[in-house]
Amino acid sequence: MSGRCQTKSDVAEPQPSDRSVSSRGASEAAAAASWQGWLAVVAGAEFLLAAAASVSEVLTLPPLLAYCVGFAAVCGSVLAVAAHSPPFGRRALGLLAVPLGAVWLVGQARPGPLPEAVVVTASILLGASLLGTVIGRAIEHPGYLVFVAVVSSAADIFSVYHPAGPSQAIAGSEAALSLLALPWPMLGTGQIEAYLGAGDVVFTAIYGAAARVHGLSLGRTWLALGLAYGMTLLAVIALAAPVPALPLLGLCVVAAHPMARRPPPEEGRRGVLAAALIVAAVAALMLV
Repeated sequence: MSGRCQTKSDVAEPQPSDRSVSSRGASEAAAAASWQGWLAVVAGAEFLLAAAASVSEVLTLPPLLAYCVGFAAVCGSVLAVAAHSPPFGRRALGLLAVPLGAVWLVGQARPGPLPEAVVVTASILLGASLLGTVIGRAIEHPGYLVFVAVVSSAADIFSVYHPAGPSQAIAGSEAALSLLALPWPMLGTGQIEAYLGAGDVVFTAIYGAAARVHGLSLGRTWLALGLAYGMTLLAVIALAAPVPALPLLGLCVVAAHPMARRPPPEEGRRGVLAAALIVAAVAALMLV
């Protein structure tokens, strides 16, 4: 038998096109897995909602404990959905027509408390996390998060506490509240109550997406957001009144990440000035 030594030239080297196909395939597989995880988390939240509703009148809990269970379940759903949100780009904003249309149809049909809660939960979790992810991925520098935190806090305080604030208006309308806030059964009562507004879901996704894009610790990010929601719950219990969640979300995220407190030097002064003007405007409106 004759033979020859295999040289380097005999070994098939991957061609650039092969590498690009392989990379594209891996990217597509990762994106598909991300979509599947995101939808699976929403489906899980829907299952838990239906299960809680089925035992709501049988499983009797003290009102305070029932509220804490509902708040924890809703916040857990929000955090899980944001953590599994795919890397949406701006083109994905067109998909918002689906959850918005679903909420509009439910508002017209009024199918009953549980079917309405199921549709609203899916619509808010999907639509608000999509929107928040697109915005968060568009934030060009982690230091801009401090401005996001300050401006969103001022706007949320106005929204919740000013008589003309959007949150005040929504809270005063049972129909609007049932369509624009995440619901959960109050165990022991058979009633379904609203807990978190869609804006809280949006900003949870914003912070999560920005952390992923800029390489911030995801563990610290989700811990900070979870702590913020826990602090919100304690404030609601202590004050026996609605409490804006966005100030605590922003505070905890900025405190958890030093990079979130360091905007680019060339943008820092303008950002501080813009944020100060917005805060001053909100403060003036609050005094009117």
